[in-house]
Order: sequence, then C-alpha cells, then structure tokens
Amino acid sequence: MPLPRDTRDRGDHVGMVGPIGLVAGVLLRGLDDLREGRPDAAVWIDSDRDDYPLAFVRVCEFLDLSPAEVRKAARNGAGRRR
Repeated sequence: MPLPRDTRDRGDHVGMVGPIGLVAGVLLRGLDDLREGRPDAAVWIDSDRDDYPLAFVRVCEFLDLSPAEVRKAARNGAGRRR
C-alpha cells in the first residue's frame, strides 16, 4: 500500500491542500520523525488509541489507509525520502 505522496521536496503541493493535506502532513511528519529515530513518533505510530482527533489510527482512517499496512510500510522503509 503506497503512503501519501509527499511533494514538499519539489515545492509543489498538488493534492496536499485542505483537510486531506493537513492530515496527510501530520502522518508524513510522524513518518519522518520515526525515520529520524524520535521515540515519540514510534509511540504515536504503535498506539491503537483513537480517543483524540490526531491519533494515528484516526489519521489513517481519515486518509482511508490501513493503520497496520502503514505501520508495516513505515518499518520497512517504504516511502523513504531520498
């Protein structure tokens, strides 16, 4: 399952506007933080909590992504920035 496309490196934000862009940005920031070894990111991504608006599970659901598949892809380095 592909992760949302991050277009920040090119400077174009096609498809990354409005509520979807905002929520995708939260997910992308979390994935970047995980790759950078920030422990809070791992806690957020591994959590099954859904009792706050930007919980990992709720972010994935909003973006129509499987939390389990996003976790798997994140751990395998899918969507890694170059």
